[in-house]
Amino acid sequence: MISIDNKKLILLYDDQCGFCRESISLYKKFDVFKNVEIYPLTLAMERTDWNFDSQLSKNKLALYNTDTKQSYYGIHAYMQVIATKYPFILHIVKLKIIILFLDFIYSIIAFNRRLLIPRKCETTCDINPEKSIFYRAIFIILISLVVNYVTAVYFSRLLNPYFKLQGNYTDLLFFFGQLVFQFSVFKFLKQKNFYNYIGHLSFVSFLGAVLLYGFYIGIELLQFIGIHTEMLHPLCFGIVIAFMFFEHKKRLGIDNLSQWFPLTWIIYRLIIYPIAFIV
Repeated sequence: MISIDNKKLILLYDDQCGFCRESISLYKKFDVFKNVEIYPLTLAMERTDWNFDSQLSKNKLALYNTDTKQSYYGIHAYMQVIATKYPFILHIVKLKIIILFLDFIYSIIAFNRRLLIPRKCETTCDINPEKSIFYRAIFIILISLVVNYVTAVYFSRLLNPYFKLQGNYTDLLFFFGQLVFQFSVFKFLKQKNFYNYIGHLSFVSFLGAVLLYGFYIGIELLQFIGIHTEMLHPLCFGIVIAFMFFEHKKRLGIDNLSQWFPLTWIIYRLIIYPIAFIV
């Protein structure tokens, strides 16, 4: 069970992580950290007077109590912080099944956090989370389901006259086909760290799906008020593809990967689009 302690609490966050830094700024804006001091993990690692697990703190958010010398990690640290301002949260997470579920969701984010807002390390990337094939696979599977749903909705309702293939899992096959294709190229170009690259590749697809769904909602609203939008349907899809291309290229630069990858990304689409669309 998570308990609340009114002693001195210090939140240790991954200051080399873009997503973590943005989250901390957002939480500060809404005054979530009541009676909690925020401290960069890179500086905390240099201290010898704080007793916390350095490896666990790299994987997940850490909270250290300087009075009791007790440390919390992951969802337990997060709930502890929230409870300083909203004590009722402790009653919600009393059931073990709830905390296990929350920890599962938190872990998916924590082990994939460097993909959400990628950035180059200012010095060295020495506090990266451990590689977790399990949570990376779950991350990719969840993304693939979102991408498949969004593209299926957009294609069936707005691009149906141009779309040759019908089926609930067509884009899912294209999505995993691209992962296999890019893996082959990755090996051919003798690149390193496919673990990171496949994560970036998947998340770019997710960002594209979010943008595509935004366009879909906008088009539906325009149609609702009587505006003809037929020309927008393929145009918006093209904008999404262009966005994904440049986002993919940007992430390659951050991870120091071959700049040939954007070209192979286009080649894959040149292969599948004549199969999927009427040209």
